[in-house]
Amino acid sequence: MKSFSLIIGIFSLFASLSCQAQETKQTEEKQVLAFADSVVKWIEKKDIKTLQSRTGKVIDCYACSEEFTKKYEGYKFPAADFYKEEFKRLFGTDLLTRLKRNKTIYVKQPEEKNLHVVYYTIFNKDEAAPGHEGGQFGIWVTKENGQYKIYGFDTIP
Repeated sequence: MKSFSLIIGIFSLFASLSCQAQETKQTEEKQVLAFADSVVKWIEKKDIKTLQSRTGKVIDCYACSEEFTKKYEGYKFPAADFYKEEFKRLFGTDLLTRLKRNKTIYVKQPEEKNLHVVYYTIFNKDEAAPGHEGGQFGIWVTKENGQYKIYGFDTIP
């Protein structure tokens, strides 16, 4: 009887830990989604000061123009240069309108401990052209010193 109680106790402990881990994941996802929505609002307001304070020193941007990326021979740029030279081009009125549709997909990057992506649907299937699969704009988010920060931007496809 003691071994049965021990087994039940161990099972209960694992079940409790599993529920806590799931709850933590759900809380983290909600926080990242809320942060990404705040980023969209800051972009809409053109609040560069807040955006810069919530971005690391370097930003990854796979959605940036070819002209801008050629200057740096890649997709990592000083954040100050991104906000000064590329921000206005990237975040035109059309993209902002599409970001506010608020259809999102959350992705936790399994290989990166603190890296998340929130994809906003900017083109629905067949919207851009018949047979087009649709498209998403990604806001990459990381956590540094307990605070969420913008890591980068990309688009798929």
